Amino acid sequence: MYMRRSGCALLLAAALSGCGNGGTVVSGRGVLSFDNGHVVLRPFGQPDATISATGDLAIAGKDVAVTSAERNLLVDYYGHAVALRNDGLKTGVAGAAVASAAIGSVVKGLFHGDPDKIGTGIDAKAEIVDQQARALCTEVRALRI
Repeated sequence: MYMRRSGCALLLAAALSGCGNGGTVVSGRGVLSFDNGHVVLRPFGQPDATISATGDLAIAGKDVAVTSAERNLLVDYYGHAVALRNDGLKTGVAGAAVASAAIGSVVKGLFHGDPDKIGTGIDAKAEIVDQQARALCTEVRALRI
């Protein structure tokens, strides 16, 4: 059970982590990515929107005036987007640790002629991936992507 969820989480984490300091999430609504410290929303069929850490908003490259309440919502959204990226990276690292442990367990079990011990200790590492995947789900729900 953990291995199936871990595999899915690892694929999602790979998609989120991307290369460099960014990350990209593609959903049925559009694309969320990072560019120079900004969250960039690219909804399908709509102009791009950019949100800064301080709640500045630009749509189609033009600054948009926002109220204090709207700025607070934008700052909150930005924080959830960053958390999603960070949780994706953590999930990827945890998934790689599970894969490494699984490979080591197989090699050790086969080398020592004791295939029954293959997998010992992997469940604990898989639980970490499962926890990280749940954190990802929380952020995805918060962002409504």
